[in-house]
Amino acid sequence: MNKRLFPALAVLLVMLLLMSVFANVRLIISSRATGSGNYSAENSYLFASPIVARANSIDRIRITVFVLNNQGLGVANQPVMLSKSPELVIEQLNSLTDSYGRAIFDLSTTTSGEYVIEAVLDNTKLGQALKIKFN
Repeated sequence: MNKRLFPALAVLLVMLLLMSVFANVRLIISSRATGSGNYSAENSYLFASPIVARANSIDRIRITVFVLNNQGLGVANQPVMLSKSPELVIEQLNSLTDSYGRAIFDLSTTTSGEYVIEAVLDNTKLGQALKIKFN
């Protein structure tokens, strides 16, 4: 093989590899919400961070609800509510799902205990529930 041809082939291979990577990144980034309606209660889920906090009315547990369709894509503009224990204070940061199908809530309390959190859309509970704890 010609020694002058080898660097050009190496550069070409690197460029093809980078184009492939960036094409996949663009596909992932563009997988946003499908619009309103047609969500799947079984595919949708909740996420808590952290799952344990102090019961001092200052520390918060963030609950993120992901409303997804049957293909796993987010569904925008869905009003989400959380089941509520009387002891919990729920701050609705974004109760209407965004372009990724996310709704975000912060929870706090002054009453120690374990709480089960469920999300509700159109009077339908999502298929998953969370257990959080305040000490």
